[in-house]
Amino acid sequence: MALDITELLSSVRSLSDLDKVVILNPAGRPVIGISWTVLMFFNGGETIDRRLQANKVLRDFLNTFGSNITHYHPPDASRLRKIDGRDIGAISDEDARAKCAASGRNDNDSFSVDVYGFIGGKDAMVPPEFYFGSVCSHRDRPLTSYIEIRFPLTWDNAVFEAIAGLFARWCRMLSPMHATLSPGLNFTDSGGRGDSIYGFPLLQRFPGLDDVKGSRWTAQSQSQQRTIRTTGWITAIDEEFVQSLGGLAQIKEGLSADIPISAFAGNVLIQAGPKPLLGDRNRGDFPELYAKVARLLQPLVFTGYNLGLLDVPAPWDGMVETRKWLNRFTGYHEE
Repeated sequence: MALDITELLSSVRSLSDLDKVVILNPAGRPVIGISWTVLMFFNGGETIDRRLQANKVLRDFLNTFGSNITHYHPPDASRLRKIDGRDIGAISDEDARAKCAASGRNDNDSFSVDVYGFIGGKDAMVPPEFYFGSVCSHRDRPLTSYIEIRFPLTWDNAVFEAIAGLFARWCRMLSPMHATLSPGLNFTDSGGRGDSIYGFPLLQRFPGLDDVKGSRWTAQSQSQQRTIRTTGWITAIDEEFVQSLGGLAQIKEGLSADIPISAFAGNVLIQAGPKPLLGDRNRGDFPELYAKVARLLQPLVFTGYNLGLLDVPAPWDGMVETRKWLNRFTGYHEE
């Protein structure tokens, strides 16, 4: 696989310029972009109360991005449908209640929501500009549930305080077990594992880029659900994690004053500096504030993968690259 990162990023002068970066597969189809990425994990997704809480985040997403949201995946349907004025929040609440009220407990009582915003309002095989997806656990096999969100880096004029505030608002609504906000890869939803390998060179070079795959982390961390996936520009952890690290005062003592920490009912948010950084291994650009946060939270990170978290092309080894990626901040100087 050949991908000329230097040429691809030749016009990038700021974080917002990354909105213009699009990776094509060998057939010439756009398969990967870069956007804001949010990944929130929470327990209790098999219950109606938590499903409706997740839908509150959905409603806020819909209200925030408005007419940019063009399509949704109807419950139990195989194809996307244009929203065309439908109340997606009400449809999702109804589906959540129906799934929880079902007498039989099987794979069909899990609950999920997917909404999209496509350029020009046309469903196409391209990375969507906007995406919200939630997956809530089966009642018989309660696992960690999650919400994935992606939206353009230029949203709200790329005012970082506003983006951080949006993430904090969603955390207040959901009280996730752990969550991250970072620039990250934005995949074509139906592209599959084959196309996602084309983002690997970006992940290798820029440690500040995230790779959000909620289903893969949930599947592999079943035996250790009280762990976190990774850290990012802003990392949220719940009160149980806070106490396992010695409490809020201990966390503040372990970090520097240039790392803002905010606490509210249910969560602590740790922000690795006033603005997100990508870093650049090729240029020795090392996001030191990210490393401080990663070192503090490293005892919480899940490492027991049986399969690689990253999709990598030959000849790279998925497990080896996954371990490198998990240590991309703490082990940066050792590689």
